[in-house]
Amino acid sequence: MDVMLGEINEIMKRNKYASCYSKIEKIISDRWAKMNYTIHCLGFVLTPRFYDTKYLAIPALGGITIKAPNQDKEVVTAMMEAFEKILENSEEQKLLRDQFARFHTKRGNICNGCRLIGCGNHGCH
Repeated sequence: MDVMLGEINEIMKRNKYASCYSKIEKIISDRWAKMNYTIHCLGFVLTPRFYDTKYLAIPALGGITIKAPNQDKEVVTAMMEAFEKILENSEEQKLLRDQFARFHTKRGNICNGCRLIGCGNHGCH
């Protein structure tokens, strides 16, 4: 969300609504808090494109460096909460965590479908 707010701030600095940024930031933050945050984080953390080195090398507006989802503590915490909601069995939760570790470290054949979304950086195909 920091990247998104940074981009909005950069755009608003250059127009007549620059003084409204703090109000807009509050609206966005309040709306974000109402969303099903854990499921959104799970979708974010499991999308191969967000780990692609070419994607991560592109600076966001506002000079914010983009980081992989697994490097964001807030996102990883929400992912773990989602795993706990999905699976009550601790052994299955551990299996999911292990599979996620294989996924984000680009090991094994866990992301076979990523060629469909243009990520050629995982070495799985």
